[in-house]
Amino acid sequence: MFNSKNKKIIPVILFVFCSFLIFFLISNKNNNVSQANIHEIIPESSKKFNKQTASKIMPNFNLELESNIVIVGNLNTGQIIFQKNADQKTSTASIAKLLSASIALEKLNIDDIVTIDDNLYTNLPSKTDLVLKEKIKVIDLLKMALIMSSNDAISALANHIGYYDFLNQMNAKATEIGMYNSHFDNPVGFDSVGNYTTALDLFQLAKYIHNNFPLIGEITRTKAISFKSVSKVEHLVVPTNLIVGDLENFWGGKTGTTPLAKEALLAIFELKDNDKVFPFVAIVTQSDNRFSDIKKISDWLSQNKIYLTNY
Repeated sequence: MFNSKNKKIIPVILFVFCSFLIFFLISNKNNNVSQANIHEIIPESSKKFNKQTASKIMPNFNLELESNIVIVGNLNTGQIIFQKNADQKTSTASIAKLLSASIALEKLNIDDIVTIDDNLYTNLPSKTDLVLKEKIKVIDLLKMALIMSSNDAISALANHIGYYDFLNQMNAKATEIGMYNSHFDNPVGFDSVGNYTTALDLFQLAKYIHNNFPLIGEITRTKAISFKSVSKVEHLVVPTNLIVGDLENFWGGKTGTTPLAKEALLAIFELKDNDKVFPFVAIVTQSDNRFSDIKKISDWLSQNKIYLTNY
């Protein structure tokens, strides 16, 4: 039996419970309406940039590219913005010369003098860019190799160190920097069973070159030059990268062309925000139009700089 005291408490409990339930339902309804209204009134395209949350606001990479293998990413963080067949093995083409140049710079002084002899052409189909018995500085051979992609010049550097020792050092360095799906059996980048890489591995190479060899960047963003070797032989060096002057924020890179790689290009960009530098790389290979693809990526990076410097 309920006493009079219990009878008075029950209505109070019911009142409190009903009040809480009504408050909960109204609050939940208001929250839903509020979220929906914000979404309708402020569409995604008109939201203001918030630097604190910029890393979460990544614009779509919706470019139409003519390359079968592509990778674009931040060299500092390792964050990949876009990739297509990035783990597929492909020929290195002359992008291999970036690794070759790094070995030469580690082992030689840029003012060392190399003599061109007959041994140079043991591993080359023909002589084209250098003169037998010519004496030429390492720095000038690097310019020829990286700007005009001279096979003679990079092979001359390999021969000067010791051809097969040079290849061993290339492969050891590749493993050291994380290019685990790459192998090199020539310093030039010729197609062969033993010469292959992936875009993911070239990403690692780009990071290594950018962090350690500013001279390579400086050389590869150079336009046409001419110089005389120690033997007074004059050389005209014209870049194979036909859009080197058209790429905004371009730090450096390397072209490559072979039957297996088709058209290839590795391009490193530096986006700057105040005193900070944000390095990005774009790599395309097996391409039908490498310059068009890299130019599109370069423009996209520049247009979305405010987001990417916080990504």
